[in-house]
Amino acid sequence: MAVDLTRIRAIKDSEWSDEAIRAAIGACDADRAAELAFARALAGREVDARLVAEILPGVRSMGVAIALLGLASGDRAAAWMELVEQRRIPDLRSALDVELLALRAAHRDGAPPAEVARACRRIARLDLDADAGALLYTFATSLGDPALSKLVADLRDVVDDDLSREFILSVKRLEAKALRQQLESLPEVPDATPPPAAFTVRAAPSVGRNEPCPCGSGQKYKKCCADKDAQQTGSPIRGMSWDDYLTRGADRMSQEDIDRLTLRDLARVDLGKLADLPLITAFRRFVVELAWQRAALVLDEWARRHGAPEADEHRVELIMSALQHERVDIAAAEIAKVANPADVAIESLEVALRAPPSGVLAALEAQCAATLRKEPTTEVVDLALGVLHALPALGILVARGAVGPGTLDNQFIGEDIETARDQLGLPPGDRVWDVIAALEESDEDDDEETDGEAKQLATNLRVTSARVDELEQQLARAQKELTQRKVTPAASAAAAVPADRDRERELRAKIDELKSLVSEGNEERGELRRQLAAQSRATRAAAPEARAEVEAEHDEGEDVAPPRGISIPVVSRRVQDALADAPAAVAAEMLKLLGGLAAGDGFTWRGTKPAQDMPRPVLMARVGIHYRLLFRIEDGMLHTLDFVTRENLDVTLKRLRTTKA
Repeated sequence: MAVDLTRIRAIKDSEWSDEAIRAAIGACDADRAAELAFARALAGREVDARLVAEILPGVRSMGVAIALLGLASGDRAAAWMELVEQRRIPDLRSALDVELLALRAAHRDGAPPAEVARACRRIARLDLDADAGALLYTFATSLGDPALSKLVADLRDVVDDDLSREFILSVKRLEAKALRQQLESLPEVPDATPPPAAFTVRAAPSVGRNEPCPCGSGQKYKKCCADKDAQQTGSPIRGMSWDDYLTRGADRMSQEDIDRLTLRDLARVDLGKLADLPLITAFRRFVVELAWQRAALVLDEWARRHGAPEADEHRVELIMSALQHERVDIAAAEIAKVANPADVAIESLEVALRAPPSGVLAALEAQCAATLRKEPTTEVVDLALGVLHALPALGILVARGAVGPGTLDNQFIGEDIETARDQLGLPPGDRVWDVIAALEESDEDDDEETDGEAKQLATNLRVTSARVDELEQQLARAQKELTQRKVTPAASAAAAVPADRDRERELRAKIDELKSLVSEGNEERGELRRQLAAQSRATRAAAPEARAEVEAEHDEGEDVAPPRGISIPVVSRRVQDALADAPAAVAAEMLKLLGGLAAGDGFTWRGTKPAQDMPRPVLMARVGIHYRLLFRIEDGMLHTLDFVTRENLDVTLKRLRTTKA
C-alpha cells in the first residue's frame, strides 16, 4: 500500500494522534503512519521531528521522505542526526536514499558539518545504486571534508549521467515545494489493496450456489462465501481473499511467498502456522528491516518447536545485528534468553562495554584517543606496551596493532608479546612475528641486495609455517573424530566392535603425538621469526644512507668494532635525567642496549658509529629510530655522555666538539 492522497483527505482530526501514528509504526505500516502525519500537518497541527524520525525507517519513497522531513517541528537537526547515527534506518539499498535525504535536511537545519560528514563517510563505504551515489556525491562535495571527498571521488562519473542529473534536479525541485504541493504530487488511487505484483493470483473456478464452499467450511457456497466473493481481493489461494490469506493462510505459504510480502503484510501473518523454512525466512526479513520485536517473536516460536539451544543459534544473529545498529536494549534482552551464557560471552561483554566508561576504562579510552590524534608517535608503542604489561591478554591484541613499517620498535614489541604469552601459558611464536617479518622483507625489497642469510631464514620460516599449519589441521580432524565417537548413543556404543575401541586408542595416541609436533613446530617457528626479525634489524642498522627517514642524520663513518672483553658502564647525570624524561619503553630499550654494549656483544655493536671531528672519541648508538646514545670507551669503562632525540643531535654534537670534557 503506497501513501495515497485520497486516504489522507479522508482522515478525520480524531484519527491522527501520536498514539495512532505509533500504532501504525508498530504494525510495520510506515505508509499509514505517514498518511496520519500528513493529515495532521494539513490540519495545521505540529508533528514533532522525533515522531517523524520514528516513521522514516520504514519509508521507501523519496517524495514521502522529503515531505515528512519538511513538515516536522522542534529540534529537527538533532532528530535527523540521531536517526542516522543510531543506525535506525536499515542498510538496504532501497532505504539509503531516505538516509541521505535525512542528512541533507540535518545539514540545512544546522547540524555540525563534521558530524554530517562523518555519517556520510560511513554511507560512502556501502553498496550504493546510481540514485544514492549521485545524491551522496552532490551533497558530499558541498561539505568540504577532504576525507569524504576522497571516498566519493569514484562516484563523479555517476553524476555525469543524464538520468542522475535529472534525479538530482527532481530532488531539489521537490524539496523547494510547500507541503501541499508535495502532497499533490502523490498519486490518487482507489482505497484497495491488491496483492503484490510478484504473486500469481489463482482465480477460483465458478462455484454453484448449492455446491460445497471451496473454503472448506463444509457449508454450501450460498450460505458461506458467496456474499463475500464479490468484495474479495484475490490471493494465491483459490477462493481465499488477500486478508484471509494473510491471517489464515500462513500454513500454505512458501519461502518465496514470505520474500514477496511487504513488511506490513508480513507483520500480519500468523507465525505459529508457518512451516520451518518460511518461518526462518520471516525472521531474517524482520532482522534486515530492523523489526526487532517481531524477529524476537519468531525465535520464541522456534524455541517452542525445537528447543532453546536451536533457537539460540539464530538468536546470536539477532543480537549481533542489534549491536551493529546501536540497539543495546534489544541485544541485552535477547542475551538474557540464551540458554548457555558462554555462547554469547563476547556479545555480553560488548553490551557491558557500551555503557558510558568510567574509572580506569574511561582513562584508557581517553589516552587512546589522545594518542591516536598524535600518530605517528612513539607514544603509540608506549601505550601498547603499558597495556601489555598490565593486562597481558588484552595487551597482546593491542600491541599487535602498534607494529608498523619503518620502526625498530617492532622487535621490542615482539619480545614483550612473547613474555606476555609465557605469563598466559600460551605456546611461543606469536603471529606478530609474521607481520614483522613481512614488513622487514618489504623494506629489504627496496634494497639492491638482500642478505642471503635473511633469505634463507625467510624460506625456512615459510616451510615451517606450512608444516605446522598442516599438523594443526590433522590435529583438528583427529579431535573431531574422537569427539564424535564420545557422543555415540549408548545402545550403539554397547554394540561397538573391538576394532572401534582400537580406533579410539589409535586416535588418542595420534592426538598426543600431533600436539607434541605442533608444540615443537611452534617453538621452531617462533625462533625463526625472532631470528629473521633480528637479521632484518641488523641489515637495516648497517644499511647505507639510502634509507632517508631512518638513516638521514649524522651516523658518520664505519661501524665500530666492539672492544675486547667487557666495559663497566658509567651513567652520567645528564643521561639519568634524560632517561627519566623519556618514554618508559624507550628507557628500557636504552638500558638493554647499554648492557649489550658494555658486554661487548657483537650484534649490539653493529651500527655503532663514531662522531666526526671530535677532540676526544665519541660513539653513537641508535635506540629505536628517534633516540641516540652518545658514549665513549676509556680504560675499560663505558662512559655515557648524553641520551638525545634525533632532533637534538646536531646541537649536542656541536657542544661536544667545543668542549674537552
